[in-house]
Amino acid sequence: FVDLGDEQSIAQSLSSFSAHLKHLARFVREADAASLVLCDEIGGGTDPDQGTALAFAVLEILAERGARVLASTHFGLLKAAVHDHRAMINAAMDFDTESHQPRYTLRMGIPGASEAFAVASRCGFADDLLARARSMVGEERFEIERLLGELGRRTRDLAVTESTLQQELREQRRLRDDLATRLADLDRERRSVLDRTRATGEELLAEGRRTIERTVREIRSADADGAVIRAGRDALAELKRRLPTESPTAAQEFELRPGDKVRIPHLGLTGSVVEVRKGRVTALADGLCLSLDRAAVVPVELVDPKSGTEPAGAADNAVPAGSWRWAESPPEVVHEVDLRGIRGEEAWEQLDRLIDRAIPAGLNEIRVIHGVGTGRLRAYLLACLKDDIRVAETHQADLRAGGFGVSVVRLVDDS
Repeated sequence: FVDLGDEQSIAQSLSSFSAHLKHLARFVREADAASLVLCDEIGGGTDPDQGTALAFAVLEILAERGARVLASTHFGLLKAAVHDHRAMINAAMDFDTESHQPRYTLRMGIPGASEAFAVASRCGFADDLLARARSMVGEERFEIERLLGELGRRTRDLAVTESTLQQELREQRRLRDDLATRLADLDRERRSVLDRTRATGEELLAEGRRTIERTVREIRSADADGAVIRAGRDALAELKRRLPTESPTAAQEFELRPGDKVRIPHLGLTGSVVEVRKGRVTALADGLCLSLDRAAVVPVELVDPKSGTEPAGAADNAVPAGSWRWAESPPEVVHEVDLRGIRGEEAWEQLDRLIDRAIPAGLNEIRVIHGVGTGRLRAYLLACLKDDIRVAETHQADLRAGGFGVSVVRLVDDS
């Protein structure tokens, strides 16, 4: 059932209001729970108070029958009555009061303000005429409409904030799941290293016992012959050489303070000290917050910046405390990274690792391809680079090399 437009008729002695009432009367007679009823400006065309009463009575009857009704109105009393009815709900089409343009978005639950004065201003009405009209309406009525408009704006802002929070919540959940996966991987790696170390230690212990027993037997059987004793000493020396050695730097004392850059050799990570308390260090590294023994971290100043390995003279098969090196061959270092299409946090993780490898490798400059897009990824990365002590300068690439979509990062000379 549809009541739309103006069907007044001189021939049939029908005013606009009479034509609307004929439609509404038919709706009340025939509508049921399977009906959809559309009414434009329900109750309009007559005295606002009486039109409001008739319109609300019709809406109540249709609601009791279970019909689905969409009705538009500018009657403030009708909006208030709908607000208090359990089977009805207000809704409004958003209107931008600054640009005086419709937004074409539907907002549920809140009645809209009638923007008669805003529309009149856009249509060329003089300010003094509008001021006179406002005074005729009355300050109280005008204030209600103003509050409705302000409520609408705040509702839109709240919806934007809610959307942003939902997105951040999803991102936090993703990061939490990623962190849980990393911790599980680290735990598996730790158990694997412990198992290998235990197996190697047991093997060395067993071989040491056999070597000592064999040497003692040979000395006794040869009646302390000099050559046998020397051979026994050589065998024990060879066994000692194969044992892990302690580097002189292991005993070095160094002071750690919050903010210091440190290496975590057994994990192959670089991080920053957050807190030092009672022999333990809390550090942030690769997105992880780690609580470590003081002996498990090494200040970056003690690492050879040229090679990225422990100081010269360290044992070939050991990684002394106070230094670090790659477990296998060093990873390949490139001078350019393409981060287009990657989320901000993940993009920064990749760039952070590249900078961490580029400085020991002697690279002075790297190119970051972030693309143009909305500019959010570029802004996020530049904000991270601005606060990074490893970065000397960041500037946009020239037009031939990518322009606004590429940033050139000059690294601090660590030589």
